[in-house]
Amino acid sequence: MLHLHFFDPHSPYTAPDAYLDGLSALDPIDFELGEMAEVNRLSGSWHTLEEAEQALILQHLQVRYAASIRFMDDELARLHATLGDRGLLEDTLIVVLSDHGEQFYEYGELEHGKTLHGVEVDTFALFNGAGVTPEAWTGPTTHADLSPTVLAYLGLPPDAMAPSEDLGGVGVVVGQADPSRPLFAAKRDDQQTMQSVDRDGLRLIHTWEDGQRRLFDLAGDPDERAPIDASDPAAEALWALLEPRVQALDAMVEDASPASP
Repeated sequence: MLHLHFFDPHSPYTAPDAYLDGLSALDPIDFELGEMAEVNRLSGSWHTLEEAEQALILQHLQVRYAASIRFMDDELARLHATLGDRGLLEDTLIVVLSDHGEQFYEYGELEHGKTLHGVEVDTFALFNGAGVTPEAWTGPTTHADLSPTVLAYLGLPPDAMAPSEDLGGVGVVVGQADPSRPLFAAKRDDQQTMQSVDRDGLRLIHTWEDGQRRLFDLAGDPDERAPIDASDPAAEALWALLEPRVQALDAMVEDASPASP
């Protein structure tokens, strides 16, 4: 087994110069986004900048992030070619997955770990190997599902301690994950505490500090820009699932407590 951790694409937003040619078409900015100290300086001063300067910085960020993705993609291609040259692809399962996305001020923040919106928490997993058919599934998944899915592909029994599902699609059955299965997320830092639940294409986000609940239709509003009225019965149904999680986390946190919705 080989576990490769590619740190890119990630802040600071740097890539080899050959991938950064898109920057030459942009006006210069006052931040060196390839250095972490400068990324932090941008985060601290973003809301003091003029709108035109913000727009230009966003263009720089997008070019740099896309460059990091292309660089990583080329490295993965090089790895794949090497495995092929050594005759290892016929009995090797390759899994590529991401642990998070990245926000570029869609919700007022930079980087990740700031909110529970999809731009930060929705990711992907790719499987490639002998017997893996070209299929896709869009049902609710979590990183905990990786283990039973790989074990099923290898013909091994699942780990009884893992609260997860075989998602299928790697020589098993596509779409095995229950579309009504709830998925929970939580994040806490020195700024705010948030918890969320996804089910049936809906996402409910609860913010501890003000007790705000926001409900989003992920199919009709994938960018999560138009919250549904939080008094909608669907919000109440999701809150019934999330509230015990909020109470459980509250019991573990000493210096904060959730405001009631």
